[in-house]
Amino acid sequence: AQQFPNDAGAMAPFFLNYLLIAPGESFYMAANEPHAYVAGEILECMACSDNVVRAGLTPKFKDVPNLVSMLTYSMGGPSIDSGTPAYGDDRIMRYTP
Repeated sequence: AQQFPNDAGAMAPFFLNYLLIAPGESFYMAANEPHAYVAGEILECMACSDNVVRAGLTPKFKDVPNLVSMLTYSMGGPSIDSGTPAYGDDRIMRYTP
């Protein structure tokens, strides 16, 4: 609130899913779903695109009308996948959404 006063994005934690994933776990998130990283390290794999629509808590441009029109408004959280060994090697894991 001190960094971004009067920013409605401060309310986002109340409508986003909060996930804790352990090392080696993954989850799939479909396109047009809002997300944020609170702490830790994560690898995000996505299609080539420079289309980022920001909702708040940033000094950068926030395109709220575009964001509201593109969201899916689906409920529920993603399933967490622990992966399965691939190629007969327990050190190589395959994650399939």
